[in-house]
Amino acid sequence: MESASEPQPVSFDQKEMLRPYPIIRMLSGALGILAGFWTSDIRILFTAALAVSALVVVAGIGRRYAALCLKVFLPLSLGLLLVWGGIMGAPPGTPIGADRIGGLTFAMLVVLRLLVASGISQLCILAIPSHELPQVLSVCGIKGDLLASVVAAFALVPELELRTQQVLTARYARGLSKNRSFFGLMAHIPLLLRPVLTWTLRSSIHRSELWSQRRLIERLEARSSDLRWSRLASIVWLIPACAWFAYAALARFQG
Repeated sequence: MESASEPQPVSFDQKEMLRPYPIIRMLSGALGILAGFWTSDIRILFTAALAVSALVVVAGIGRRYAALCLKVFLPLSLGLLLVWGGIMGAPPGTPIGADRIGGLTFAMLVVLRLLVASGISQLCILAIPSHELPQVLSVCGIKGDLLASVVAAFALVPELELRTQQVLTARYARGLSKNRSFFGLMAHIPLLLRPVLTWTLRSSIHRSELWSQRRLIERLEARSSDLRWSRLASIVWLIPACAWFAYAALARFQG
């Protein structure tokens, strides 16, 4: 008798357990952002900001999020604290100088809301692997030329950074500028606009012609059969977002 063949191992994509259905992903993000702007309790917003920051790190985009916090939210928070806690000395709708603690609280409230909204947006969009992005957007109803435009937009920012760095390096090499401080870089901005914008537009036109020749739009709309969605991940995304949204709605309309 022939020996029974050994069972073949079942292929299993571990990332499938972390891949929610795209519509659930976007809906959860929208509910979370709306709940963040409706929440007025600074303690809950601070907890939500910590939770979102931890999730961003787990999703693998922590470095990008940290750069955003240092470059955008740190100066923004210092400016808001200075304006509402120092200059105005009161929150909106209150006489100037009447409540400095309230002004500081209002400034922190605005910063935390923006921080939470930014983190959730990055989790919903930037945490998606680039090779899965066309299918995720297609499932959400973005198709045709709009799908190609959205996918191309994700390549635009890195290209702008690369072109800007190349132009700056060329200017430094020719001795046109030796000041590499922050204010020196700010002085370069008017001189960078024309070459960087022209270079980027020319690259975009070349990319669009190349995509049309290779029928990329039809390829982007084609769904990959290997990509599966996890019901468990969809539930894990949706339940906290719905719970927070319900709490924020009740607190807003009952208070």
